[in-house]
Amino acid sequence: MSTLKVGIIGAGGIAVQHAMGWRDNGARAQMVAFADVTPERNQYLNQNYAGGKAKEYSDYHDLIADPNVDAVDICLPHHLHTDAIIAAAGAGKSILCEKPLCTSLADAARIDGALKETGVTFSTVNAWHFEVSGELGAIAGGRSKLAHQLHGWAEPAVLENAPIHSFTAEITHFLDVVQDGAECRAPFSQAARVLQLTMGAYAAVQKGVVIDLPENPVEPGVPSKGK
Repeated sequence: MSTLKVGIIGAGGIAVQHAMGWRDNGARAQMVAFADVTPERNQYLNQNYAGGKAKEYSDYHDLIADPNVDAVDICLPHHLHTDAIIAAAGAGKSILCEKPLCTSLADAARIDGALKETGVTFSTVNAWHFEVSGELGAIAGGRSKLAHQLHGWAEPAVLENAPIHSFTAEITHFLDVVQDGAECRAPFSQAARVLQLTMGAYAAVQKGVVIDLPENPVEPGVPSKGK
């Protein structure tokens, strides 16, 4: 299995957590590039998590164009996700994107079109800590302890598991998807549905009505008839 070479786009606070996850998966992946408009942020991630060996870019388009980058991890401010996803998809890169997917359903539809056109692997870092971390012995990255005792037993049966960094578990899953063809547990459809549901909830409160959500997750919710 070849090492996945990843470039992190955006080097703010959340990127530090992602960098930890990639570092912890160092047997399968290597951070080869960082892109941020602030040079000091690139330098910090590079020196602390990539041994100072990664390239540093001020423009993420240059990182995406780097032929040494197999996949991108998007850690930009939310409103910048859409254009970065579309650019990366157009370059044939596998994509991991921080939540939320984007900030509007119109942008979600644009992303959907780009992903369908290019067929690249796409996954979000979303609300699925429980399932993935649970497989690895912890819930949401925390320490877990399971104790069970039947009547008459002198001592309970106990299973304890050490904490797992949530982002490490999520990046491990992304690597399983890209390298091993595993089923993605945080696909575009889920991320778009979360956005649709969130916007529908806001609309329901603002309008004081019940909102019905279409099956297509990139379509906005509509007020229920007669309610």
